[in-house]
Amino acid sequence: MTQKSSVVQILNSAPQGLTSDNNGIDLVLKHRNGETWAVQAKCYDPVYTVTKSNIDSFISESGRPQIQGRLLMASCEIGAKVSKTIKG
Repeated sequence: MTQKSSVVQILNSAPQGLTSDNNGIDLVLKHRNGETWAVQAKCYDPVYTVTKSNIDSFISESGRPQIQGRLLMASCEIGAKVSKTIKG
């Protein structure tokens, strides 16, 4: 796996006015190409499947102009509708 990011920040220390209380974005990373990406981490039971309703706030908040990419990490399956939504 190649390194794709150079800086990862917890949201409350993120630049560019991205700070907010519980907005669905867990981390912000600076991609090595200069893009800012929003990161959402889901830690659910392995038999669970992440649904679109689980990520609605992440999708909404990561639609800001300051964010050029999204990364969803999950400890379980990601539903087809979620995959399609994340990819745009």
